[in-house]
Order: sequence, then C-alpha cells, then structure tokens
Amino acid sequence: MWRVFGNVPYVSGHALFLAYALLSSRSRVSQVTAGLVMVEVVYLKYFVWHDWVTATTGIILGSVAALILRLAAPEHGKAVRE
Repeated sequence: MWRVFGNVPYVSGHALFLAYALLSSRSRVSQVTAGLVMVEVVYLKYFVWHDWVTATTGIILGSVAALILRLAAPEHGKAVRE
C-alpha cells in the first residue's frame, strides 16, 4: 500500500506477502501455493536479476509480521490444525 503514496526502496512486496502468507496461513492450499510462487520469486530475484537485497528484506519483514501475528493471536493457527 505504501507504494501508492511514495517510493519504497529495498523491499520486495511479493517476497514480503508470500513469506507472510506461507507462515501465517491456516490453509494447506494457500501454503503450498505461496511456497511455489516464493520459489519463483526467489529464483528470479536472486539468480536472474541478482537482486539479493529486496527479496531478503521482504522475506525477513514478512516473517517478522507472521511471528508478530502468532505472538499476538496464538489461537490463529489452532482452529484448522487441531
């Protein structure tokens, strides 16, 4: 959303969203889909475009956001998996 208002350097929104979706989703279909698309994003960013910074930053921020969700709402991941 920040990109609508201004430039957001050094962060891949795709990697951020996919990391968050992969780590916070309760649906196996969503996790598998996010994982497959993440493989594509990582391949393109790291090996085709040699962009290590934005993908890594996005993965870290998405992982931190998912961790905050788990700490703030521990019941979030229990409903489907139990």
